[in-house]
Amino acid sequence: GVKELFESLGVTSFISAGESYNPETSEILSVLDKAPENNIILITNHKNSILAAKQAAKLSAKKVSIIPAHCVGEQLAALSAFNESDSVQNNVLNLTRAVSHAKTLDISIASKDTVTGKDRIKKGHYIAFSGKTLTVNEATLSLAAVKAAKLLLGKSRRSLTVLYNDTISYEEAVSLKKKIEGAIVGKLQIT
Repeated sequence: GVKELFESLGVTSFISAGESYNPETSEILSVLDKAPENNIILITNHKNSILAAKQAAKLSAKKVSIIPAHCVGEQLAALSAFNESDSVQNNVLNLTRAVSHAKTLDISIASKDTVTGKDRIKKGHYIAFSGKTLTVNEATLSLAAVKAAKLLLGKSRRSLTVLYNDTISYEEAVSLKKKIEGAIVGKLQIT
């Protein structure tokens, strides 16, 4: 899963967090104190974990820099900008810049019929928000994925990373990749 992906990119410590679970300051501090490094870059993954991360950084005897990412996609953007041979200060600057330039959308399944603004959402539809704005509202995952890809790529981007969980199979993910590639004009790299 995500932990293994991050470890393959050089992450040495991992704390689970997200919409339904926010780590305590003491849990973050424990991980920081156990880390072998004295200079640590901590990349958050949800707005609710930023305050606890900042408090743990203040309490730690180590030098901790916080990169406030809000989702896994932003964390991946930050990690892609990390340069092991660069200084911590330059890495913090580059990782923060990468997060600010990242464009992400999470596609979810609507759990109930509802109305947001002037949009009607049906239970079971595939939806995605950009901030508080509904940007994707489709009856099928393939339509939602293609629309999300077009929104994220715009006219200038040619690289797209798609993460999926265990609610879809590898075969379904490959099929979605082909549908996205078929809908986007020009050269596109999907990982």
